[in-house]
Amino acid sequence: LWWALVTVTTVGYGDIVPVSLLGKWLAVLLMLVGIGTIGMLTSALTNFFVKDNPDEQIKLDKLQDELSSPRILLEKQSKKIEELHKMIQDLIEKT
Repeated sequence: LWWALVTVTTVGYGDIVPVSLLGKWLAVLLMLVGIGTIGMLTSALTNFFVKDNPDEQIKLDKLQDELSSPRILLEKQSKKIEELHKMIQDLIEKT
């Protein structure tokens, strides 16, 4: 168990190792607390950088709402097609 935990936590074997059972359990506890602390710190920093720009997040949310409703997209495309059709008709009439 000791060997597995030391390997998994990448603490290393080193020259100074706990000898007693209590020392090994304390070292295991510290290894696990260290892993948890680094994980939480990494998560907090990632969250800070990802949510740093609320304006960009609002734009992304709006875009996601638009993409989630195909009907709205179809209506927008239909309007664009009608405008293009009118432009083509106007050009044909002018020539």
